[in-house]
Amino acid sequence: MKNLLQLALKQIKFLILRGPVLSCWVKIKIRKWEKQYLRVLTSPVIQDKIPRNAGKIQRNTSLDKLLIICDEMWEKGELLPELSAIAKTELVDIKIVLNAEQIDMNKLYEKVSRLSTGAKFSAVLIYLNSRWLNDDLFSMIRENNTGPLIGMNLDDKAEFFGFGPGQNNQHNYAQWVSRFDLNLSNCKSFREHYESHGGRFFYCPPGLHIPIGLETPHMRGFNRKIAFLGSAKQERVRLIKSLRHLGVNVETFGKGWPGQKWIDDSRNIFRETQINLGLGFASGSETLTTLKARDFECPGIGSCYLTTYNFELCEHWDLGKEVLCYRSIEELVEMIAFYEKKPEDCLQIAKAAFSRAKNEHTWAHRFKKIFKTLGFDV
Repeated sequence: MKNLLQLALKQIKFLILRGPVLSCWVKIKIRKWEKQYLRVLTSPVIQDKIPRNAGKIQRNTSLDKLLIICDEMWEKGELLPELSAIAKTELVDIKIVLNAEQIDMNKLYEKVSRLSTGAKFSAVLIYLNSRWLNDDLFSMIRENNTGPLIGMNLDDKAEFFGFGPGQNNQHNYAQWVSRFDLNLSNCKSFREHYESHGGRFFYCPPGLHIPIGLETPHMRGFNRKIAFLGSAKQERVRLIKSLRHLGVNVETFGKGWPGQKWIDDSRNIFRETQINLGLGFASGSETLTTLKARDFECPGIGSCYLTTYNFELCEHWDLGKEVLCYRSIEELVEMIAFYEKKPEDCLQIAKAAFSRAKNEHTWAHRFKKIFKTLGFDV
């Protein structure tokens, strides 16, 4: 009876939640989780002085072979080549070992066994949404590898407590952090929350991959003035509509926009555009900012990037010289009106960001620090 009632409610939601009604419902849900997150963030945190898995860290160990387990979207083109420059790296896309939306542990075991070919992995990186994590996965990895297990979450504000759209408070990321030997997070404010759940925290902003031979940008005439690249999520659609309503012509690229599809290689679009727009909010939110992969991918390959202000960006970029930031739709329009008349200034910003990224912001830079923290000889 309970299952029938749940099915009926699901069908009713499907029929009713469309168009403006859906948009309004989503905004109400998002505002609710934003408030939940802020309450948790400001509440007292009980900290464990020593993470429960502190003894797992090894010292003076050679780094020979790495394994990545992920729901592959960008990792193969961005993360894999960077880690492969440090050690031999294999990647398992979780989609190839799914059965009815559940991980088939037998398939995963066979896949990992074939990749290891007798030599166990020095370390394993798991970058998965909490819905794919389970006890069997951790047990299988531990039984077949003696090296540290690294977890990575680049959307903690939505996923850690299970507050975000599509998340489940009962099945959040927080319950798994003690199972990793090191947790990589792009949110500085979450250190205490990881440690209070028995996890070892490591602050890891996103990085990027710069292809070998990519030259410093030297675009004399940009092919387009202003563009946004990314799938057509609701908050992004609202921003672009607002800009167009105010007379700002923005070209859009990516899945969901009229006449567009998934873009496999974004570099040419970024470099050929004078001003690349960014929207730096946590998944679904329109108020909570977070570091995004785009905050490094776009400026890092030599593009002029204009995105939402985030206090953590100040620690990685020289704002105004390497990356541009806005705090409101009004300020965004003002900055676009100013910089679209100054293509040479945009080019200088792109050059400065490209130079900084080569020296500080690749995924190889990030993971060399991570592996040294884990005691590897890198």
